[in-house]
Amino acid sequence: YQFLVVNGTDSTLTSRNITFKWEEQNIEAGLRIPLITTTSKYYGNFSVGNSAGLTHVTSFRNNINADRVIPSFIQDGKLKNAYTFYNYVGPGNLLYNHFSMSGYRLLKQSRRDINSKWGQSFYLNAYNTPYGGDYSGSQFSFYTSLYFPGFAKHHSIWGYWGYQKTQINRSFIAADGTSVIDNSDYLFRNQIPLPRGQSVRRFQDFYIMSANYSLPLWYPDISIGPLLNVQRVRANLFFDSGYGKNVFTTTATQSYTTVGGEMKFDINVLRFLPQFNVGFRYSYGLTPAVTRFEVLIGSINF
Repeated sequence: YQFLVVNGTDSTLTSRNITFKWEEQNIEAGLRIPLITTTSKYYGNFSVGNSAGLTHVTSFRNNINADRVIPSFIQDGKLKNAYTFYNYVGPGNLLYNHFSMSGYRLLKQSRRDINSKWGQSFYLNAYNTPYGGDYSGSQFSFYTSLYFPGFAKHHSIWGYWGYQKTQINRSFIAADGTSVIDNSDYLFRNQIPLPRGQSVRRFQDFYIMSANYSLPLWYPDISIGPLLNVQRVRANLFFDSGYGKNVFTTTATQSYTTVGGEMKFDINVLRFLPQFNVGFRYSYGLTPAVTRFEVLIGSINF
């Protein structure tokens, strides 16, 4: 974290690590109805649910002040700008409602298929704060995935498209310039995929699109004693594109474009039946220009 202090014609840029500490209690209850829609060659499922929750926070503090608003620009002793950590619930109560809906229809796979040859899935989430409390927020998100057969056996062409709308309002500085008026907004956790390899800030409106090609590279079936068995090595090539927009007094937009590849190893550990996948990812950002190498610890397959 960096903040700027200006006294007359002199300015000092100060860097400092920020550590947050708080005590939190959370309770959530709801109802979810799953419906099995499997027919013939296709697995199918549709579910809808709703839940309500309470997050109670006390003893909230950081090493600069006792608030979630941090000064970022001070001129002649007066606060000119500040940064609000909207993803933290400060002292008080967050009362929220979460509505969800999801479904999928996937052609049954052979053991060597990486993905379903034909399939569709979707996920919808809506968060809001209709019950009062000390914080307010709303977020709607939707994304859908499509799967198609690749150009060779067990290859897969797949992708997804998503949209997320988040309530984000500006905080205002008090007239005397000594404090920031917190608007009590809360940003719910991001619910859609983001462009891989990019550091994406939060936007009021964000769109994501991705195209992927997955293929098996090798079936070594190599065992390292009873500790590890490597069943398959597979690769995934991807193109991700995202677009974010904030609208306050002016419109601020940002585009994100990334290409790259992943290599994953499907393994069994200690001869257990569940299959793990681990690997690495190389991402090359076209917009903004950034290169990143990441180690991946993927899902557990049964």
